[in-house]
Amino acid sequence: MTEIGMNVFKGTAWLNEKQKESPFIIINNILMDGSACQGDVIIPEDVLIIGDNAFSWCGEITSVIVPKNVTSIGEQAFVMCFKLASVTIENPNCEIYDNALTFGTSHVMSTGYTDFDGTIYGYEGSTAQAYAEQYERNFESLGSAPDTTEPKTDPLEQGDATGDGEIDILDVITVNKAVMGKETLSEAQLKAIDFNSNGKPDSDEALTLLKYIVGIITDLNA
Repeated sequence: MTEIGMNVFKGTAWLNEKQKESPFIIINNILMDGSACQGDVIIPEDVLIIGDNAFSWCGEITSVIVPKNVTSIGEQAFVMCFKLASVTIENPNCEIYDNALTFGTSHVMSTGYTDFDGTIYGYEGSTAQAYAEQYERNFESLGSAPDTTEPKTDPLEQGDATGDGEIDILDVITVNKAVMGKETLSEAQLKAIDFNSNGKPDSDEALTLLKYIVGIITDLNA
């Protein structure tokens, strides 16, 4: 599975039952629905992607903290959140869907006019700042982005594309980004994921990693 569309579970009995357990509906590290949230919201640490329309028309949330593990915020993720006063985006490179309605509280169909009275908090030079400036949103700086640890130069465990000592969905995302040219792998990272010995990251290696993580295969070189 590579993509789940917006509002795919809306109005289902399954969603109603899951919301009794938690206001966060998370599938494969994608936050699909947070419409049951209220007040101050902190996105869980296991979320990597905030899906399309995840908080749309969620009129009771007042603030949101998007932690550094979140890599992207989807289309209309926070549209029509009328009480939302602040959004803090801790990942300076978080991909924010390029549309005024990602954070928008008014929409007149005839004019396309959108508005957001809250404040977006992010680091200097971040995607949060770029989004806020592009769509004239209030922005407050968190200062300079913290230094990130350089990828390990020592040999990495096979499959550990991130060099964090774990083999998980983050490694799949790293390989996919490298395939798309959005990330450059170090020599150690490339050796860790070059299962087919072709000297470059490719989609087959990302798929192999995913199969290994979910238990379909037990040998990365199979």
